[in-house]
Amino acid sequence: MKQKHQTYQTALAAVALLAATTMAHAYDAPAGGWGYIYDGSGGAAGSGGTAFDSLDGTWNHSGATGPGDSDNWDGSAIGGTLGPGNAPGGVQTGTDGSVNFLRIQDPGSPTAYAGSNNRTIAFGHNLSGVVNDSFLNTGVTLSFRARVPKTGMDDLLNGAAPITYPTTTGDGYGNFGNGLGAFYVKNSSGASGDGGVRPGAIGFSLATSFDTWNTTNSGPGLMMNNLNGDVLLNNVDSGEAGKVNMLPVTDPTVWNEFWITIVANDATPGNGTHTVSIWANGATDPVLFNVTGGNNNQDYQQMASMGMALANNTLSGAMDVDYFAVKDGVYAPMSVPEPTVMSFMGLGLLALVARYGRNRRG
Repeated sequence: MKQKHQTYQTALAAVALLAATTMAHAYDAPAGGWGYIYDGSGGAAGSGGTAFDSLDGTWNHSGATGPGDSDNWDGSAIGGTLGPGNAPGGVQTGTDGSVNFLRIQDPGSPTAYAGSNNRTIAFGHNLSGVVNDSFLNTGVTLSFRARVPKTGMDDLLNGAAPITYPTTTGDGYGNFGNGLGAFYVKNSSGASGDGGVRPGAIGFSLATSFDTWNTTNSGPGLMMNNLNGDVLLNNVDSGEAGKVNMLPVTDPTVWNEFWITIVANDATPGNGTHTVSIWANGATDPVLFNVTGGNNNQDYQQMASMGMALANNTLSGAMDVDYFAVKDGVYAPMSVPEPTVMSFMGLGLLALVARYGRNRRG
């Protein structure tokens, strides 16, 4: 009887684990695990300045002690009564079933809240010790799961009158700031490689049909650096020159999971500076893009960043982040078993439970 009871408990535990697994990730972590992963559960403002004590205690938030050029978050969450210390937009954590997530909203450029307006929200994680000095050239693997929220948001303030947040499409974001995005990685500005030139910055942003920069550059999709020449360049962002690079996404307002590898491109003219390979939502084959690295030099160490930054006083956006992970080197993803396989496993486990129940009653 004791053995059967243990089998029963094991089967129930396995069914519970199966249910949790099917809700978690489309891809397993790479061999040896991630070098760093943010799991969406930390939302601390931190002390600001050069301290890396925000979110889960390992991120920089330069505006925490006062508005700065790269960050204007006043420490407030979204919603509530607007006023000093609670400007429109903000940062907060939330839950969606078993998912912990970070929510960020840049409401645009609310002129009534000069000096404390949440128009630029940027978090940086120092990757020193996680990746090598020239990781964008030698190869890096990223993964993140994100969506564009549709409800519970503040109005957009890109002019004198508020604009109601678009609850049908959500308000996503494009790339900005010479290769930056809602998610981006960049090398140390002093790193060697690429002929002694900085290997640059490469970013990714979930955009919706609400986000339009010109007639050929809008969502829905995952935006990244444009292809605009074979050297690091400033003009590689959404709405700028070059070939638009976007992975189409059916619905950015639901959870979308991306696995991305980045490595320096070959010397073929017209190939840009890097090859970006993207697997999405359980796909087993990547979509390849040639991109041009951005010539961004804001940071002097290897960085991963999440956030949104004011660009030309016109961009606004919001995103939810389930997780963001980085690992040195190039790794293809290992898919979690297909739902049909998982279903058969679940049926088998449930049959085992039922059989134990019948035996116990008999």
